[in-house]
Amino acid sequence: MLITLSDARRVIAAAEARAREIGQPMNIAVVDAGGNLVSHVRMDGAWIGSIHISINKAFTARAFGSATRAMIGSLLDISGAALGALRDARRAVEQ
Repeated sequence: MLITLSDARRVIAAAEARAREIGQPMNIAVVDAGGNLVSHVRMDGAWIGSIHISINKAFTARAFGSATRAMIGSLLDISGAALGALRDARRAVEQ
């Protein structure tokens, strides 16, 4: 599935609206079908430390073909070592 920059901007606009609605500035990342970053935005007041987290979260959701919300229960059951393996898998793909 092709995600254009225009598509990514619409997703980001919707996410920004939701973030404002709940009063939580966010980092928002959109990736394409291959997990490659199409666009990222850091809202005013969003944590700088969450930039890479949002990008990796978008990649992980795409890699597993599942929204983060659907994976939450499984992730809570995964040990820190397993989460580290997910991070390392991302690095392997990037090399």
